Amino acid sequence: MLSITSFCLRHVETGECGNNDIVPLILQKSPHLKHLSFNTFFFNRGFMLCPPERVPKCLTLHLEIIQIHILCGRKEAMKMIEYLLNNGRVLKQTAITIAREEGFNRLIGFSRASAGCKIVVTEKSRLAEADPKM
Repeated sequence: MLSITSFCLRHVETGECGNNDIVPLILQKSPHLKHLSFNTFFFNRGFMLCPPERVPKCLTLHLEIIQIHILCGRKEAMKMIEYLLNNGRVLKQTAITIAREEGFNRLIGFSRASAGCKIVVTEKSRLAEADPKM
């Protein structure tokens, strides 16, 4: 696992990311995080989310916005998104861009710790039609 100390980060945005350890690490080491954005995120097959013994402080107190663009490794990614929604007590919005339409209903059906959390799911091909730069 990567080794970093705790930071007072409020906004984290990544480029392409395929490190299975990075999400739990960012959540644990950034207790004041309000906005988390992954531009391209994919999980390795067989990734097993091992939630920390305690839910990270940012999920229970501060994290309001999550953006995840272009998910690969659907089963694994779904587990991570479900964990974030189930524990994000102050989430206001979760925006997800997926590669295929088939995940829409499942994502929208996940239970949420925050009653006010709005989930926005966009299919990558539809996004590309709306914005030719994608």
